[in-house]
Amino acid sequence: MVAVKILLLDDDNLKAKEIKIKLESFGYKVPYIASSGKEAVEKTLEIMPDLILTDIVLKEQIEDTDSFSEIKNLKIPIIYLNTRQTEFKIELMQNINHYRYIVESNKPDELKHAIDVVLHRSIIGKILQGTGKEYTEIMDASQEGLAILTSESSFIYVNKKFESMIGFKNEELLGHSILEFMDDDQIPLIKDSMVKIQVSKKFEIQCKFQRKDGSVLWTIAKYSRLYNDNRNDIPCVVLYTDITELKNAEQQLADQEIMLSNINDAIIGTDTNYLITYWNKSAEKMYGYSKEEIIGKNSDILKPEFFGLTNLEVLEKLETTGNLNIELIHTRKDGTKIIVDSRNQIVYDDTGNRQGMIGINRDITQRKNAERKLKLASLYNRSLIEASLDPLVTIGPDGKVTDVNKATEKVTGYSRTEIIGSDFSNYFTQPEKANEGYKKVFKEGFVKDYPLEIRQKNGKTTPVLYNASVYKDEKGKIIGVFAAARDISQTIEAEKNNQFLANVVESTDDAIIIKSLEGIILSWNKGAQDIYGYSAQEVIGKNISIIAPNDRDDEIINLIEKIKNSEKIHHYETSRLKKNGDTIDVSITLSPVFDNSRNLIAISTIARDITERKKIDNELKLASLYNRSLIEASLDPLVTIGPDG
Repeated sequence: MVAVKILLLDDDNLKAKEIKIKLESFGYKVPYIASSGKEAVEKTLEIMPDLILTDIVLKEQIEDTDSFSEIKNLKIPIIYLNTRQTEFKIELMQNINHYRYIVESNKPDELKHAIDVVLHRSIIGKILQGTGKEYTEIMDASQEGLAILTSESSFIYVNKKFESMIGFKNEELLGHSILEFMDDDQIPLIKDSMVKIQVSKKFEIQCKFQRKDGSVLWTIAKYSRLYNDNRNDIPCVVLYTDITELKNAEQQLADQEIMLSNINDAIIGTDTNYLITYWNKSAEKMYGYSKEEIIGKNSDILKPEFFGLTNLEVLEKLETTGNLNIELIHTRKDGTKIIVDSRNQIVYDDTGNRQGMIGINRDITQRKNAERKLKLASLYNRSLIEASLDPLVTIGPDGKVTDVNKATEKVTGYSRTEIIGSDFSNYFTQPEKANEGYKKVFKEGFVKDYPLEIRQKNGKTTPVLYNASVYKDEKGKIIGVFAAARDISQTIEAEKNNQFLANVVESTDDAIIIKSLEGIILSWNKGAQDIYGYSAQEVIGKNISIIAPNDRDDEIINLIEKIKNSEKIHHYETSRLKKNGDTIDVSITLSPVFDNSRNLIAISTIARDITERKKIDNELKLASLYNRSLIEASLDPLVTIGPDG
């Protein structure tokens, strides 16, 4: 870069040489030292320096020269040095261009500062007046967007790179506030930055523009003052680096993370040594290990047990095919065992080298138990094994689909390319209801168990329950909806089976009662009505103590507490009170009732009337005692002899 040329005027030759040495140490070039105002003016017009540095004592001498007006017209800046008064301060001449009084002899930093200030002002003046071609060429060649802003945030200069970044031309930007090209959520940030730059030398922020075509431009903005000064209205220079692609990638990762955090299955990633590298929230819930506890541990910590296969055989199958769907048993942190449907896929990098493995595990313990209890056919069992993962979808504010997973492609029959950008409501038997559903999410923040039917490409329908919630950007602005669908086809079938079980409950002679943890009766079958005399309408909603004799109230409370403490109560004999006031003997068995998360929510009681049995037992006991007394009353020896002598 060409060095700045400074013409020096000083009638003290020794002092002039000292100043020249100092200027050259700053990197400036001093091609000439003049000793008079006339000589300085003549030499200036000859060598055209970038600025003139002169002793303040010679101020009138140089300004009274006939040719001085030519220097003013050329806008060559002049700095006057005060070498006589050591306490003289820098005086900022706001109404006179390019003039500056400074202390030179004992404050070299202020000298360099003054030179930098006037050069910056001169360059800006040339740029704004179109005479600084060499400077604009340098700025336009920059790989970063560059803008100069007034203290009120208006553009006074932009380079070609910034124009191409934002899509607006120079004439569309200059004189306009930068705030006009930003969303409302960016305005406080920019206003704070314009205040901050008046007291800070430099800093950087991330900010977002609206391009002319309506798209978003994310940038790193590096602020610096145009020059150092004590004023609070100094323009600032801002360098802009385009980070839009990075931001879009971050948003895509955020969307994927939301999908993974909402999915109901455990997602586990391992490296080539089977050390766990990824563990989502559903995995934490399913296995009881937190992410911090499990990352870095070998996957053997889950103690896999395979049905009919050894660990080696499973690994051989996985290595041969690259993927494996299998049922196995895992052990949770608390020692309990669960049955999982595990889908495993080996992951390779771009060069074909193995990176690790992803496993998607679904807890099917309850399903397996239901199969055993209801004796479902092997076809039903296979349908559970082959059950698809939940369809997941993200929806924009306009109702258009923005992202889907493979399960959505499978359940709809359409490819990802066909679905993205289309209306979410297009894939349901009731488009209006689907449309209302996603709008409800935007309005209320979420929907839970929203029933819909998916219509596949081939015309087949699948009933589902949707759970959906909004997701937001880093500023808290709602940018879309995430929705997860659960196939309830099997649930509907299970409800039919449950109805069958309910009919069995109603047909039994035993009393079957469900009560809350507070003892409130929730369910009352026909057997209970026959034994106690109360109809279901009479007792549901009332406390179970209605059938307890006065001396048994504490007993009922104690039995409930035992169930809460995981104690077992089987065939416990006690007495209960019928509606007509009669007391009967009963044998009761109490069992806990859990929800899907294994939380205790109620207690079931199965009671059998044993009054007649107890009566017979007492009669037999009395008869036995009577017979014994007759035997003992005999004076003759009596003995009974078995068949074996």
